[in-house]
Amino acid sequence: MIEVITPFLKSSYAEELDTIFRIRYRIFKERLGWDVPSSGGLEQDQYDHEDAWYLLLRDDDEKIVGTCRLIPTTSSYMIGEVFTDLLDGDEPPHSPTIWEVSRLAVESTVSGRRMISQVHQHTSQLYCGLVELGLSLGMTELIGVYDRAVARFMNRAGAKPSWQGQAHIVGGASAMAVRFDVTERALFDLRSAGGIVESVLKASPWLDERTAA
Repeated sequence: MIEVITPFLKSSYAEELDTIFRIRYRIFKERLGWDVPSSGGLEQDQYDHEDAWYLLLRDDDEKIVGTCRLIPTTSSYMIGEVFTDLLDGDEPPHSPTIWEVSRLAVESTVSGRRMISQVHQHTSQLYCGLVELGLSLGMTELIGVYDRAVARFMNRAGAKPSWQGQAHIVGGASAMAVRFDVTERALFDLRSAGGIVESVLKASPWLDERTAA
């Protein structure tokens, strides 16, 4: 099940956010060797700011096993400030209905061949959660950056970009910007590919907060 951490809920999720930043450190700093800001086993950057939202994925044992970050393009976001070259000459979007997704990370609680299957399952749930949340908030698009390996994985998960930029070398790796439509059809494709038959989002407290607003 996925929980949504809005800017207004961060104080209530301090411990969970700490876990999220530790997962990101293990994935991006230790495993992938990215040159990312980190301290004390936490990976955070300037885009973990007041406008950032987070998805938090728990397994059946309530352990946090996955996360990603969402930022509206009306705020400060990575592609709009750091990776503008990946847009191949297009202007960075600036719209309340277009959000950037970044720092998607999942962990596995098993080893061997089962690990790949579990990572795929966790990632599929996060993708579904992103589109479900996007539909509920009136998003039209998600924009992000990934490499060729992730591109193959996303294709397997049913995530089909509406636009994909040319590959550029970023930090020694081949990376590209992508844009995804947030539609009921996109959610159907993701659920079909991941074998998901119902909502992956936990309804509260973020939904109660949105309704009250």
